[in-house]
Amino acid sequence: TTDASSPSQGGNVHPLTSHVLAFMEGLLTYEDTATIIASIYVEQEQRSSSGGSSGAEKGLYDLGSYFARLIRSLHTNLSKKIDGYVSRTDTTIRSIFLLNNINYLLRRLENSPLLAIIQRYQPNILSKYEADLQTSLTDYTKWYFMFYLIS
Repeated sequence: TTDASSPSQGGNVHPLTSHVLAFMEGLLTYEDTATIIASIYVEQEQRSSSGGSSGAEKGLYDLGSYFARLIRSLHTNLSKKIDGYVSRTDTTIRSIFLLNNINYLLRRLENSPLLAIIQRYQPNILSKYEADLQTSLTDYTKWYFMFYLIS
């Protein structure tokens, strides 16, 4: 979940956010096949990391685990992206960017079967990102109030 594009002007939802969620929803359409393919890959990885022994546990790889990792990676990537393009002192645009992207992520998950799948692996995903959303909202509100007083 990395790309070289800069954050959107004005702090809009970054295309990476919508693309990652669309990818996940598309993969969900083929959940059975994707699970089997991922299971084969995980089994091969387990065999190679255990020195080639054939005693590696077989089992289906949980797409919820993969999706949870994708979401974490997306969030990390967005945070790095804003760090690379917006000064740390520009708290307003940073807050707006994170507010928009986290809110978009939450709303899209809430209206998708992805949420139930991810929650099997990470039950507190909503509360974690709602807390991040609240932090961004608090940061934005503080700076907005300061700008209001100055103007």
